Amino acid sequence: MLRLVAAICLLVAIAGCGGGNLVQSSWPPGDLTLEHFTERSEEWRYGYKLEGGKTYEFELGAIPENGVFRYGVREGQLSLEPVRFRLLAGENVIAESEIEASGRWRHAQIDVSDSAGAGLVAQFESDEEFWVGGLELFTPSADKPNVLVILMDTLRKDRMGFYGYERDATPTFDALASESTIFENLFAQSPWTRTSIMSLFSGTYPETHGMTEHREYYSQRLPMFTKAFRDNGYYTQAFVANIGLHPGSGFGFDFDHFALRRKFVGDAVLVDLALEGLNSAKGKPWFTYVHLMGVHSPYDPPADLWDRYQPEGESIARDELHEMLFGVRNVGLGKQAQLSCTEGREEYKVHGEDTRPFIEDVIDPDRMKAIVEALYDAELRNSDAQIKRIIDTLKANGEYDNTLIIMLADHGEGFWEHGLNHHGNSLFGELLDVPFILKRPHTTESHRVEEVVEQVDIPRTIAEITGVAMDWPMQGQSLMPLVSGEGSWEPRVARSSMSKTISPRSLPYEPESAGVMHYFRSVRNDRYKIIRNDASGDEQIFDLINDPREQNPLAEEPEGIEDLRSTLDVMGSDRVYGMALMLSAPWNEDTVFTGTISGEVPESMTLRTQLPGRSIERDGDVWRFRVEIDAREDIPFSAPHYNPILFGVVEPDAQVKIEIEVNGEPMDPGSVHLGKKGEERLDASGEVVPSNYSGDFDECHPTRITNYPGGWLWFSYMSETVAPLEIDAETAEELRSLGYL
Repeated sequence: MLRLVAAICLLVAIAGCGGGNLVQSSWPPGDLTLEHFTERSEEWRYGYKLEGGKTYEFELGAIPENGVFRYGVREGQLSLEPVRFRLLAGENVIAESEIEASGRWRHAQIDVSDSAGAGLVAQFESDEEFWVGGLELFTPSADKPNVLVILMDTLRKDRMGFYGYERDATPTFDALASESTIFENLFAQSPWTRTSIMSLFSGTYPETHGMTEHREYYSQRLPMFTKAFRDNGYYTQAFVANIGLHPGSGFGFDFDHFALRRKFVGDAVLVDLALEGLNSAKGKPWFTYVHLMGVHSPYDPPADLWDRYQPEGESIARDELHEMLFGVRNVGLGKQAQLSCTEGREEYKVHGEDTRPFIEDVIDPDRMKAIVEALYDAELRNSDAQIKRIIDTLKANGEYDNTLIIMLADHGEGFWEHGLNHHGNSLFGELLDVPFILKRPHTTESHRVEEVVEQVDIPRTIAEITGVAMDWPMQGQSLMPLVSGEGSWEPRVARSSMSKTISPRSLPYEPESAGVMHYFRSVRNDRYKIIRNDASGDEQIFDLINDPREQNPLAEEPEGIEDLRSTLDVMGSDRVYGMALMLSAPWNEDTVFTGTISGEVPESMTLRTQLPGRSIERDGDVWRFRVEIDAREDIPFSAPHYNPILFGVVEPDAQVKIEIEVNGEPMDPGSVHLGKKGEERLDASGEVVPSNYSGDFDECHPTRITNYPGGWLWFSYMSETVAPLEIDAETAEELRSLGYL
């Protein structure tokens, strides 16, 4: 128990403690609340918030032989004061330092083995609020293998040397592959990052976890496999450069330390953080996730690498590339896209989405393609060099042999094989067929696996290799029979999906379907692949042996694809059209929304997240809802606070009436935006036909609301059977501390 002790400076007190109180406790402290330190778009970790002006003394017990002490500390979010630290073994000071304010967590390890048998005490103080986390006294052990997952965002399989690429862009990966199992046919569950990552970490398909492109967050809270490692004594940490995996998306809960940086910091900065994390975690089993963005556009490789990889005969300087590449619309190379651009120009003009000229009006398409591919290769070589720093650190720390290393991509990147570049716009192979290598601990055996496998198979594989139990339903299967050659393997149909509002960036593009939410799904085995657009019913079937680049859809359906058809039908069985309503309130005010939905009411209506103070129920021919949103006093700037979606199944031509009150007073209907652009508003009657206002979540986003309280209503395509998230008060507070609620 914590106890406040009269202010005295004992011999063992921190120098300079002055008249501050001494707060003593064993570790972990029973009277303090373990919280997530939340710093917007930067770092999250579990820790204890401590008051300034006090000395905190934590007893960690007797020092074991070969003992190591680890800690993490940082100043308060608005503090510039240093944190003073002292470590005592018995009455002897064995380490002390003053940790300057840096705007981030600092972690360190101290070898305390020379004081074995003495009681260890850690003392901290600062003049202002500060945080301490991850204090631990332990004996280094290699009994359990470490786990390192390296994910290269937007990495194309065909650019890797170990898959046959002749340009020397991946020497580090190639060397790692020479000691690993190389999978020739791993397929991503989505061509988008969020959906793909949630499948990778939950071991479930998008139709199960519910995180598709129009969803803002991981609503079901299915366990991610990192939870199992944290529960089994592993130190879990993540270093991520994709802002789409901000904890507001539901990712990052199960890491002791989660560091997020935006892409423009470069891979070197992220790897610096990862190396610091690896060095501070060594000696105890750890799980580390590194998510690099080097090969994700926009490209900005070092000048020497651009000079090395630029196309033969090309002389443009790197500094001139950005103006050329990003001063135009990056759409419209190749025959299919030329048609899309021609038909889509007016679509973009009407909606004012982009006023830049089209690429083919500015630069020769073939030259453009060559430049983009060269930039990609240069960025990949730069990322490869950063990965070498990680591998070298593992070897220097003596941890390389005892580490399970997995390298893969979330999705690929289009280089106009089907008319468009970028990703998230199709289910063709260049976006779904991704690289994957797996190096097991204590072995350098290398072989290739030809069988079709999926990202959802990876959690069970990690569980079997490490012996960490994951006792919850997952839809993948362990890959160990393919890795070790022992046990049986059940051949699978690989499945992928995406939700997308059709625009000239999407193929196939049809002007009459522009602005409509479509749900695409694909299935494949080792011979055939089917892609289906649910909205139109159109299908394409490819023979992957005779047409591996998926350029020539079959004119007739081949025999022997019954397994593909049955899987395809199951995938789309719960997709329904319906109306979605979002509400938004200021951060600094307690707000209560109450309202009714009447008229041709939805057949069903759900809160996508269920929290204390939030409810929806049917009262005859009316749906009544209540949403309470608490003020947040710890947000030092003005920002909107929006709640998760209300979703209801309606007929396409149904007319409904929306009435909303805010804190007991009628809300102006004009505060409710309609459709994907939100330029239209609900009129005074409150009546609307939702299907007139299609869109997906990314286009109907509350940060575009200009008045608070406010709302957004649109017509969308969702999974009816994804269970809403039910959250108790304690969990709600944790979510709230992360800035979700």
